[in-house]
Amino acid sequence: TNTDVELEPVIKMEVELDRGKSPLDVGQILGMENRELAEYLLKFKGTAPLEDLEMRALAEAIRVATRANPQKFTEDFEPFLNIGYLYVAGILEGLRDALTEGKPIDYEEVLDYIEKYMDCDEFWQDKFLVQSPMVVTHTRAINAFCFFITESLRSENPIPEKLFGKVEQIIHLILEKLEFKDISEEISDYVIHSPTTTLGRVIEAYIKFVLTVNRSSYGEKVPVKNRFVEEYEKLLRKEAAEA
Repeated sequence: TNTDVELEPVIKMEVELDRGKSPLDVGQILGMENRELAEYLLKFKGTAPLEDLEMRALAEAIRVATRANPQKFTEDFEPFLNIGYLYVAGILEGLRDALTEGKPIDYEEVLDYIEKYMDCDEFWQDKFLVQSPMVVTHTRAINAFCFFITESLRSENPIPEKLFGKVEQIIHLILEKLEFKDISEEISDYVIHSPTTTLGRVIEAYIKFVLTVNRSSYGEKVPVKNRFVEEYEKLLRKEAAEA
């Protein structure tokens, strides 16, 4: 099949970052049941002193596997509800890459998964850290989600209008829960600073979402715009530097 032909070049791909090598190659990841893969990710600790590099390489292998066969992940996200932020980011980055290649994505499954993953206290308390000295917090997953949403809005296979409400709901969840510090006095250039922070990326994704809604035939354009203004005014009252 066409899918088999597309997957063939990456099946035996081994992923290495610096001196760290992924314990699973792409073919092994694609060949594992999702529950088996999730259990492996939860238990994997790496080998000192290269555990950080090995975990990053494993996350990169997951990204490549997701890009090659996004359906493998979207057809059963349930096992991945407790895996580390690093690996969730790998999945989202792979989905974004798949979009750039014109591959169809089950957006409804992705959004349902991300909402469940983020809408729990454990997510915001950084309970989903990988088992290594490397610290990858919830902001890594949020950043990856923002990049995915941004790509989905301009893709050849864009996110359907019927899911606009779900996108907005997740963005509001992030804005409600995301903590940020007032560092305005430390910033010399707001234009450079804003896009580099997690809050800045959320705002950017939100703005692009609202613009997309405004250009669409979506029946809730005005409410979406009004809610955006309300959320932005909240950030201004909190003196968020990114706003």
